[in-house]
Amino acid sequence: MEDAHRADAASIELLRFLMDRLNGRALMLLVTQRPSAEAAGAFTAAQVAQTTLRLAPLSGAESEALLAALLGGDSPPRLRELVVARAGGNPYFLEEIVRGLIDSGALVREGERWITPERAGAPDIPLTVQGLILARIDRLPRAARRLVRDAAVLGPGFCASLLGAIAREPQRVAGALDALCETEILRELAPAEATGIVGSGPYYRFVQTLVQEVIYQNRLLSRRTERHGVVARVLEATFGDTPEQLEVLTALGYHYGLSDDRRRGARYSGLAGDRARAIYANADALSLYRRALATLDGCGVDEREKQKPRENVADLLAASGAGKEALELYETALATAAAGEQRAAQARICRKIGLLLWNAGERDAARARCEVGLKLLDVYPLARVEAAHFYHEMGRLAFRSGEYAEAADWADRVIAAADAALAGSGDAAAVDEVQAVVSHAQNTRGVALPRLSRPVDAVR
Repeated sequence: MEDAHRADAASIELLRFLMDRLNGRALMLLVTQRPSAEAAGAFTAAQVAQTTLRLAPLSGAESEALLAALLGGDSPPRLRELVVARAGGNPYFLEEIVRGLIDSGALVREGERWITPERAGAPDIPLTVQGLILARIDRLPRAARRLVRDAAVLGPGFCASLLGAIAREPQRVAGALDALCETEILRELAPAEATGIVGSGPYYRFVQTLVQEVIYQNRLLSRRTERHGVVARVLEATFGDTPEQLEVLTALGYHYGLSDDRRRGARYSGLAGDRARAIYANADALSLYRRALATLDGCGVDEREKQKPRENVADLLAASGAGKEALELYETALATAAAGEQRAAQARICRKIGLLLWNAGERDAARARCEVGLKLLDVYPLARVEAAHFYHEMGRLAFRSGEYAEAADWADRVIAAADAALAGSGDAAAVDEVQAVVSHAQNTRGVALPRLSRPVDAVR
C-alpha cells in the first residue's frame, strides 16, 4: 500500500482490523508513507508484530549503483560524480536528473556506453527536485503540458471524464493522456484501484504525488482559484446540488472551498461531515467539519455562520475524549448564540457543556450549566424539540446518580414535550428526531421503575 498518509481514517481502521484478525497467517502488509507524528501510530495493532523502516539517504556507492542500473552501461566519470553529488542521496531526484539529461541531449547512448556530446556544453542541472520536475513539464508538448496542469487541480487521482469536462481543448485530451502515460507522469488505473475517485473511468493517477504537488503549487493562485471553481461547477452539474455520495460532497466542499465561492464550499464540507458522521466515520467527519470552519474563517463571515460547524467539531471532540478543546469551542458557540439571542441554541449548548462536565467528574459545575439551560427553556417554551433532548439528558444524569424517581419523572417530561413538539409537525426529520429521544427516555424509565419496586409500570 503506497502513500498511506493520504488514506482516510475508515480505510486505516479497516486495515488495522484485518491485521488483528489475520494474526498468525502467512501474510505481510507493506506500507509506504511520509514520516509524521500522526503516521507513526496509524497502524498500531494489538496482536501483530510490526517493524518500521525509516529510509535514510542513499550513500555515494548506492547512488552510483542506482545510476548504473538506470543507464544500463558506463557513464562519463565527471558527469557521474556531478549527478551523485547533486542528487544528495535522493533516489527520485537522481532518476529525474538522469531523465532530464537524456531528454535535453546532454547524455547520449553510444553503443554500450553513455557520452556527453561536446555540443551540449556543461549540463544544466536544477538545484532542487522541484526545478527538475518543472523542467520536465516544460519539455512536454503544449497540449499535454496544459492538460497536466488541469489534472493537478483535480488531485493525485482523477477520472478522464471530469478532466475532459474542464479541459480547454477537449478534442486533445485522449492524445495528451497517452503522452503523459508514455512519459511516466501518469498511469492508468484498474477500476479496483480507483476507490474514492469521483466520476466515471478511465481513471488515472500521478505516478509520483510529488509531481502533482509541484505542478499545482507552481500555478498562479488566481488560476488555481478559477480552475477549482470550474471543477466544482462541473461536479454540481453532473451530480446535482444535493448528492448523497460522501465522495461527491467531499469533492464539492474541497473545490468550492478553494474557489471564489468559498461559503458554498463550507456548506458542502459541512454536509459531507454530516454524511460521514451518519455512517460513524467520526474521524473523517471531524476533519470535514474542521475544513468547513477553516473555510468560513477565511471568508470574513459573521460568527453566527460559524456556529454550526464549530458546535459539530466540539461534539466529535467531546466524544473522542478531547474535553478541553471541546469545552473551549462550546463556550465560543454559546457566546455567539447569546449575542444573537438564540434561546434554543443556548439551551442546547448548555446541555452539551453540562454533559461534558459531568463526564469529567465536575458534577456541581455540570448541574449549574444544566440549570441555566432549563431556565432558558422556561422562558422560551417553543423550543420543544430541544426540551425533549434536555429532559432526557437530565433523566440519564439522575439515573446515574441513583435518583431513580427523579429519572422516571424526567422521562415523563420528555414524553410530554415530545407530544407538544409533534402536534401538527410536518417536518419528517424533526419527527424522527423526537421519536428517537422518546425511545431513549422510555428505556430510562423502564430501567428506573423496577428499582422503585414498580416492575409492572416498567413493562407498560
